[in-house]
Amino acid sequence: CLTMYTDEVTQDFCSQACELAKRITVPVTIDFMSVSSYGNSRESSGIVKIAKDLDETLEGKNVLIVEDIIDSGRTLYYLMSLP
Repeated sequence: CLTMYTDEVTQDFCSQACELAKRITVPVTIDFMSVSSYGNSRESSGIVKIAKDLDETLEGKNVLIVEDIIDSGRTLYYLMSLP
C-alpha cells in the first residue's frame, strides 16, 4: 500500500506519486491522508490533526509513506507512532 500523507493534495504531488507507483514492481494501492500540525498558521501548533483519514486499513500491509513537505518531522513522527 502506497500511502500519501499531504497537507494539501496538489496536482504536482499526485503526478509524482503516480510516477513512483508505476516504478514499484509489486501490486500497489494508493490511499491519501490529509494531516497537519499547522492549521491556518505558518507555525506548527505542535498538535497533529488528521483532516482526512485513510479509506482502507493498513493492517497486514507493507506501507511506504510519501510525505510532500517535511519541516520539523513532527507529523511524520506522529503517523509512524500510530498503532
